[in-house]
Amino acid sequence: MSDLLPEPDFLDLIQPDRDEYIAANGSDAAIEYDQILIYLKDLFEQRKQSIADFSTYNLPQLPDGEADTIYERLQEAERLSASPRLLVDDYKKGTAKSYNDLWIKSTASPVVLTAEHATSQKRVNHISQKRELKDADFGTGGLVRLLHEDTNNSAIISTGRQTKDPNNDMEHPLKKVLGEIIKNRQQSRAHISIHGSKRTRFARLTDSKNFGVMLGIGDEPTDDTLEASERIVDIGKNYDLRVVINQDFVAMEAKPVMPKRKPYGSLKTISYSARYPGTTRAFAQRTAAGLETLRPFVAIQFELSDVLRVMPTDYEIYPGDQSQRMGTYIGYLFIKEALNTLA
Repeated sequence: MSDLLPEPDFLDLIQPDRDEYIAANGSDAAIEYDQILIYLKDLFEQRKQSIADFSTYNLPQLPDGEADTIYERLQEAERLSASPRLLVDDYKKGTAKSYNDLWIKSTASPVVLTAEHATSQKRVNHISQKRELKDADFGTGGLVRLLHEDTNNSAIISTGRQTKDPNNDMEHPLKKVLGEIIKNRQQSRAHISIHGSKRTRFARLTDSKNFGVMLGIGDEPTDDTLEASERIVDIGKNYDLRVVINQDFVAMEAKPVMPKRKPYGSLKTISYSARYPGTTRAFAQRTAAGLETLRPFVAIQFELSDVLRVMPTDYEIYPGDQSQRMGTYIGYLFIKEALNTLA
Protein backbone atom coordinates (compact mmCIF):
# COMPACT_ATOMS: atom_id res chain seq x y z
CA MET A 1 0.00 0.00 0.00
CA SER A 2 3.00 2.33 -0.22
CA ASP A 3 2.38 3.22 -3.87
CA LEU A 4 -0.21 5.91 -4.61
CA LEU A 5 -3.28 4.22 -6.03
CA PRO A 6 -4.92 5.81 -9.09
CA GLU A 7 -8.17 7.56 -8.33
CA PRO A 8 -10.39 5.04 -10.21
CA ASP A 9 -9.28 2.39 -7.71
CA PHE A 10 -10.48 4.57 -4.87
CA LEU A 11 -13.77 5.18 -6.63
CA ASP A 12 -14.28 1.44 -7.17
CA LEU A 13 -13.13 0.22 -3.76
CA ILE A 14 -14.32 2.80 -1.25
CA GLN A 15 -18.01 2.33 -0.67
CA PRO A 16 -20.27 4.06 1.88
CA ASP A 17 -20.96 0.84 3.78
CA ARG A 18 -18.37 -1.84 4.63
CA ASP A 19 -20.88 -4.67 5.07
CA GLU A 20 -22.51 -3.96 1.71
CA TYR A 21 -19.12 -4.05 0.00
CA ILE A 22 -18.19 -7.37 1.60
CA ALA A 23 -21.58 -8.88 0.75
CA ALA A 24 -21.13 -7.88 -2.88
CA ASN A 25 -17.48 -8.93 -3.22
CA GLY A 26 -16.94 -11.83 -0.84
CA SER A 27 -15.31 -12.25 2.58
CA ASP A 28 -11.77 -11.63 1.23
CA ALA A 29 -12.88 -8.13 0.29
CA ALA A 30 -12.89 -7.15 3.99
CA ILE A 31 -9.07 -7.07 4.12
CA GLU A 32 -8.85 -5.09 0.89
CA TYR A 33 -11.50 -2.64 2.06
CA ASP A 34 -9.79 -2.05 5.41
CA GLN A 35 -6.38 -1.62 3.77
CA ILE A 36 -7.74 1.03 1.43
CA LEU A 37 -9.34 2.87 4.37
CA ILE A 38 -6.05 2.84 6.27
CA TYR A 39 -4.20 4.11 3.21
CA LEU A 40 -6.76 6.86 2.62
CA LYS A 41 -6.62 7.95 6.26
CA ASP A 42 -2.81 8.03 6.17
CA LEU A 43 -2.83 10.08 2.96
CA PHE A 44 -5.38 12.47 4.44
CA GLU A 45 -3.31 12.94 7.61
CA GLN A 46 -0.07 13.37 5.65
CA ARG A 47 -1.59 16.20 3.58
CA LYS A 48 -3.03 17.81 6.70
CA GLN A 49 0.42 17.86 8.29
CA SER A 50 2.42 18.76 5.18
CA ILE A 51 0.40 21.91 4.43
CA ALA A 52 1.43 23.20 7.88
CA ASP A 53 5.13 22.38 7.33
CA PHE A 54 6.51 25.57 5.78
CA SER A 55 10.03 24.16 5.62
CA THR A 56 8.80 22.26 2.54
CA TYR A 57 7.46 25.38 0.78
CA ASN A 58 9.34 27.01 -2.09
CA LEU A 59 9.34 30.55 -0.69
CA PRO A 60 11.05 33.74 -1.85
CA GLN A 61 13.88 35.26 0.18
CA LEU A 62 12.21 36.88 3.19
CA PRO A 63 13.65 39.43 5.65
CA ASP A 64 15.15 37.90 8.79
CA GLY A 65 12.98 38.32 11.87
CA GLU A 66 10.01 39.85 10.06
CA ALA A 67 7.86 36.71 10.46
CA ASP A 68 8.15 36.98 14.28
CA THR A 69 7.24 40.67 14.21
CA ILE A 70 4.18 40.17 12.00
CA TYR A 71 3.03 37.15 14.01
CA GLU A 72 3.17 39.08 17.28
CA ARG A 73 1.34 42.02 15.72
CA LEU A 74 -1.33 39.67 14.34
CA GLN A 75 -1.79 38.08 17.77
CA GLU A 76 -2.24 41.49 19.39
CA ALA A 77 -4.68 42.57 16.65
CA GLU A 78 -6.65 39.35 17.17
CA ARG A 79 -6.84 39.98 20.94
CA LEU A 80 -8.16 43.49 20.33
CA SER A 81 -10.63 42.39 17.66
CA ALA A 82 -12.05 39.05 18.72
CA SER A 83 -10.39 36.98 21.45
CA PRO A 84 -8.70 38.72 24.41
CA ARG A 85 -7.06 35.46 25.62
CA LEU A 86 -6.68 33.79 22.20
CA LEU A 87 -8.97 30.97 23.38
CA VAL A 88 -11.85 29.39 21.46
CA ASP A 89 -14.48 30.32 24.05
CA ASP A 90 -13.59 34.03 23.80
CA TYR A 91 -14.97 34.24 20.28
CA LYS A 92 -18.62 34.18 21.41
CA LYS A 93 -18.54 37.55 23.17
CA GLY A 94 -15.34 38.71 21.53
CA THR A 95 -14.54 42.30 22.38
CA ALA A 96 -18.06 43.61 21.68
CA LYS A 97 -19.68 46.12 23.98
CA SER A 98 -23.15 45.57 22.50
CA TYR A 99 -25.03 43.08 20.31
CA ASN A 100 -23.85 42.91 16.68
CA ASP A 101 -21.00 45.28 17.50
CA LEU A 102 -18.66 46.30 14.69
CA TRP A 103 -15.17 47.79 14.44
CA ILE A 104 -15.33 50.29 11.57
CA LYS A 105 -12.58 52.24 9.84
CA SER A 106 -13.61 54.18 6.73
CA THR A 107 -10.77 55.70 4.72
CA ALA A 108 -10.14 57.22 1.30
CA SER A 109 -8.67 53.92 0.06
CA PRO A 110 -10.28 52.16 -2.95
CA VAL A 111 -10.58 48.86 -1.04
CA VAL A 112 -12.85 47.87 1.84
CA LEU A 113 -11.96 44.76 3.86
CA THR A 114 -14.46 42.81 5.95
CA ALA A 115 -14.14 40.06 8.55
CA GLU A 116 -17.79 39.03 8.94
CA HIS A 117 -17.03 35.86 10.85
CA ALA A 118 -14.23 37.20 13.04
CA THR A 119 -16.37 36.09 15.99
CA SER A 120 -19.10 33.47 16.42
CA GLN A 121 -22.32 34.12 14.53
CA LYS A 122 -25.87 32.75 14.49
CA ARG A 123 -27.13 31.37 11.21
CA VAL A 124 -30.63 30.10 10.40
CA ASN A 125 -30.77 26.33 9.96
CA HIS A 126 -32.82 25.86 6.77
CA ILE A 127 -34.41 22.67 8.12
CA SER A 128 -35.35 23.71 11.66
CA GLN A 129 -35.60 27.44 10.79
CA LYS A 130 -33.88 28.16 14.09
CA ARG A 131 -30.65 30.06 14.53
CA GLU A 132 -27.62 28.00 15.47
CA LEU A 133 -24.30 29.24 16.83
CA LYS A 134 -21.43 28.81 14.36
CA ASP A 135 -17.74 28.99 15.16
CA ALA A 136 -15.72 32.04 14.25
CA ASP A 137 -13.24 32.08 11.39
CA PHE A 138 -10.34 32.39 13.81
CA GLY A 139 -7.67 34.93 12.96
CA THR A 140 -9.63 36.85 10.33
CA GLY A 141 -10.41 39.81 12.58
CA GLY A 142 -6.79 40.36 13.55
CA LEU A 143 -5.67 39.96 9.94
CA VAL A 144 -8.12 42.58 8.66
CA ARG A 145 -7.24 44.94 11.51
CA LEU A 146 -3.50 44.71 10.83
CA LEU A 147 -3.99 45.07 7.08
CA HIS A 148 -5.98 48.24 7.74
CA GLU A 149 -3.09 49.59 9.82
CA ASP A 150 -0.50 48.75 7.18
CA THR A 151 -2.41 49.61 3.97
CA ASN A 152 -4.95 52.22 5.18
CA ASN A 153 -7.78 50.31 3.49
CA SER A 154 -11.27 50.64 4.96
CA ALA A 155 -12.17 47.79 7.32
CA ILE A 156 -15.23 46.35 9.07
CA ILE A 157 -14.95 43.59 11.70
CA SER A 158 -17.69 41.75 13.59
CA THR A 159 -16.33 41.99 17.13
CA GLY A 160 -18.75 39.65 18.91
CA ARG A 161 -22.19 39.09 20.48
CA GLN A 162 -23.62 38.42 17.04
CA THR A 163 -27.34 37.61 16.92
CA LYS A 164 -27.34 37.06 13.13
CA ASP A 165 -24.95 36.11 10.34
CA PRO A 166 -23.69 39.08 8.29
CA ASN A 167 -22.62 36.74 5.47
CA ASN A 168 -25.99 35.02 5.21
CA ASP A 169 -28.78 37.34 6.38
CA MET A 170 -29.99 39.71 3.67
CA GLU A 171 -30.11 42.58 6.15
CA HIS A 172 -27.43 43.18 8.76
CA PRO A 173 -25.70 46.21 10.32
CA LEU A 174 -22.41 45.21 8.65
CA LYS A 175 -24.04 45.29 5.21
CA LYS A 176 -25.48 48.71 5.95
CA VAL A 177 -22.03 50.12 6.74
CA LEU A 178 -20.46 48.33 3.76
CA GLY A 179 -23.11 49.75 1.43
CA GLU A 180 -22.57 53.27 2.72
CA ILE A 181 -18.81 53.07 2.12
CA ILE A 182 -19.29 51.80 -1.45
CA LYS A 183 -21.95 54.41 -2.26
CA ASN A 184 -20.40 57.44 -0.59
CA ARG A 185 -16.76 57.07 -1.59
CA GLN A 186 -16.25 57.63 -5.31
CA GLN A 187 -12.83 56.00 -5.17
CA SER A 188 -14.27 52.72 -3.83
CA ARG A 189 -13.21 50.00 -6.28
CA ALA A 190 -13.15 46.69 -4.40
CA HIS A 191 -14.59 44.66 -1.56
CA ILE A 192 -12.48 41.83 -0.13
CA SER A 193 -14.24 39.54 2.34
CA ILE A 194 -11.83 37.53 4.51
CA HIS A 195 -12.94 34.12 5.80
CA GLY A 196 -11.35 30.91 7.00
CA SER A 197 -11.45 27.29 5.86
CA LYS A 198 -9.98 24.05 7.13
CA ARG A 199 -6.61 22.88 5.87
CA THR A 200 -8.17 19.64 4.61
CA ARG A 201 -9.82 20.89 1.38
CA PHE A 202 -8.86 19.09 -1.83
CA ALA A 203 -10.42 18.33 -5.23
CA ARG A 204 -9.14 14.80 -5.94
CA LEU A 205 -8.37 11.92 -3.61
CA THR A 206 -4.91 11.69 -5.14
CA ASP A 207 -4.04 15.41 -4.81
CA SER A 208 -0.55 15.88 -3.40
CA LYS A 209 -1.37 19.22 -1.77
CA ASN A 210 -4.49 20.72 -0.22
CA PHE A 211 -5.84 24.17 -1.02
CA GLY A 212 -4.18 27.08 0.77
CA VAL A 213 -6.66 29.72 -0.38
CA MET A 214 -10.06 29.45 -2.06
CA LEU A 215 -11.52 32.45 -3.88
CA GLY A 216 -15.28 32.83 -4.31
CA ILE A 217 -16.43 35.21 -7.06
CA GLY A 218 -20.02 34.06 -7.63
CA ASP A 219 -21.70 32.83 -10.82
CA GLU A 220 -21.74 36.21 -12.56
CA PRO A 221 -18.55 38.04 -11.58
CA THR A 222 -17.62 41.32 -13.21
CA ASP A 223 -14.80 41.34 -15.73
CA ASP A 224 -12.77 43.28 -13.17
CA THR A 225 -13.35 40.55 -10.58
CA LEU A 226 -12.32 37.81 -13.02
CA GLU A 227 -9.12 39.61 -13.95
CA ALA A 228 -8.27 40.38 -10.31
CA SER A 229 -8.87 36.81 -9.14
CA GLU A 230 -6.59 35.43 -11.86
CA ARG A 231 -3.85 37.83 -10.77
CA ILE A 232 -4.32 36.69 -7.18
CA VAL A 233 -3.89 33.04 -8.20
CA ASP A 234 -0.52 34.02 -9.69
CA ILE A 235 0.42 35.87 -6.49
CA GLY A 236 -0.24 32.66 -4.57
CA LYS A 237 2.39 30.90 -6.67
CA ASN A 238 4.98 33.35 -5.30
CA TYR A 239 4.38 31.81 -1.85
CA ASP A 240 3.87 28.20 -3.02
CA LEU A 241 0.18 28.42 -2.12
CA ARG A 242 -2.43 26.43 -4.00
CA VAL A 243 -5.01 29.14 -4.81
CA VAL A 244 -8.23 28.24 -6.66
CA ILE A 245 -11.35 30.03 -7.91
CA ASN A 246 -14.97 28.82 -7.46
CA GLN A 247 -13.63 25.36 -6.59
CA ASP A 248 -15.48 22.15 -5.74
CA PHE A 249 -13.87 20.05 -3.00
CA VAL A 250 -14.45 16.51 -1.75
CA ALA A 251 -16.72 16.13 1.28
CA MET A 252 -15.18 13.85 3.90
CA GLU A 253 -16.53 11.68 6.70
CA ALA A 254 -14.66 12.15 9.98
CA LYS A 255 -15.01 8.60 11.37
CA PRO A 256 -13.81 6.64 9.57
CA VAL A 257 -11.87 9.06 7.36
CA MET A 258 -13.34 8.47 3.91
CA PRO A 259 -15.04 10.47 1.17
CA LYS A 260 -18.77 10.97 1.39
CA ARG A 261 -20.89 9.49 -1.38
CA LYS A 262 -24.00 10.48 -3.25
CA PRO A 263 -26.84 7.89 -3.22
CA TYR A 264 -25.76 6.53 -6.63
CA GLY A 265 -22.16 6.12 -5.51
CA SER A 266 -20.15 9.02 -6.95
CA LEU A 267 -18.08 11.26 -4.71
CA LYS A 268 -19.98 13.99 -2.92
CA THR A 269 -18.44 17.41 -3.45
CA ILE A 270 -19.16 20.82 -2.00
CA SER A 271 -19.05 23.85 -4.25
CA TYR A 272 -17.36 26.96 -2.92
CA SER A 273 -18.06 30.13 -4.93
CA ALA A 274 -19.68 32.66 -2.55
CA ARG A 275 -22.61 32.74 -4.97
CA TYR A 276 -25.46 33.09 -2.49
CA PRO A 277 -27.20 36.51 -2.46
CA GLY A 278 -26.79 36.81 1.31
CA THR A 279 -22.99 36.95 1.13
CA THR A 280 -21.40 40.35 1.60
CA ARG A 281 -19.50 39.69 -1.64
CA ALA A 282 -22.75 39.44 -3.60
CA PHE A 283 -24.19 42.40 -1.69
CA ALA A 284 -21.17 44.58 -2.54
CA GLN A 285 -21.34 43.60 -6.22
CA ARG A 286 -25.08 44.45 -6.37
CA THR A 287 -24.50 47.75 -4.58
CA ALA A 288 -21.75 48.81 -6.99
CA ALA A 289 -23.83 47.74 -10.00
CA GLY A 290 -26.72 49.89 -8.77
CA LEU A 291 -24.75 53.15 -8.63
CA GLU A 292 -25.77 55.92 -11.01
CA THR A 293 -22.20 56.23 -12.25
CA LEU A 294 -20.78 52.81 -13.00
CA ARG A 295 -17.17 52.25 -12.00
CA PRO A 296 -14.80 49.27 -12.13
CA PHE A 297 -15.49 47.07 -9.12
CA VAL A 298 -14.00 43.87 -7.72
CA ALA A 299 -15.84 41.64 -5.21
CA ILE A 300 -14.06 38.52 -3.91
CA GLN A 301 -14.49 36.29 -0.87
CA PHE A 302 -11.21 34.77 0.37
CA GLU A 303 -11.17 31.50 2.33
CA LEU A 304 -7.77 31.12 4.00
CA SER A 305 -6.62 27.76 5.32
CA ASP A 306 -6.24 27.62 9.11
CA VAL A 307 -2.45 27.32 8.73
CA LEU A 308 -2.39 30.89 7.34
CA ARG A 309 -4.30 32.51 10.24
CA VAL A 310 -3.72 33.08 13.96
CA MET A 311 -5.36 30.16 15.74
CA PRO A 312 -6.53 30.05 19.36
CA THR A 313 -3.96 28.20 21.44
CA ASP A 314 -6.57 25.60 22.47
CA TYR A 315 -7.68 24.91 18.88
CA GLU A 316 -8.11 21.15 18.32
CA ILE A 317 -5.53 20.98 15.53
CA TYR A 318 -3.28 23.86 16.60
CA PRO A 319 -0.35 23.63 14.17
CA GLY A 320 2.29 24.66 16.71
CA ASP A 321 4.12 27.91 17.37
CA GLN A 322 6.78 27.53 14.68
CA SER A 323 4.22 26.77 11.96
CA GLN A 324 1.99 29.62 13.17
CA ARG A 325 4.79 32.17 12.96
CA MET A 326 5.61 31.38 9.35
CA GLY A 327 2.08 30.50 8.21
CA THR A 328 0.44 33.69 9.47
CA TYR A 329 3.30 35.70 7.97
CA ILE A 330 2.77 34.07 4.57
CA GLY A 331 -1.00 34.65 4.82
CA TYR A 332 -0.41 38.31 5.65
CA LEU A 333 2.10 38.82 2.81
CA PHE A 334 -0.17 37.08 0.31
CA ILE A 335 -3.25 39.20 1.13
CA LYS A 336 -1.21 42.40 1.32
CA GLU A 337 0.27 41.79 -2.13
CA ALA A 338 -3.20 41.01 -3.50
CA LEU A 339 -4.51 44.30 -2.07
CA ASN A 340 -1.67 46.24 -3.67
CA THR A 341 -2.87 45.09 -7.11
CA LEU A 342 -6.32 46.57 -6.36
CA ALA A 343 -5.15 49.98 -5.13
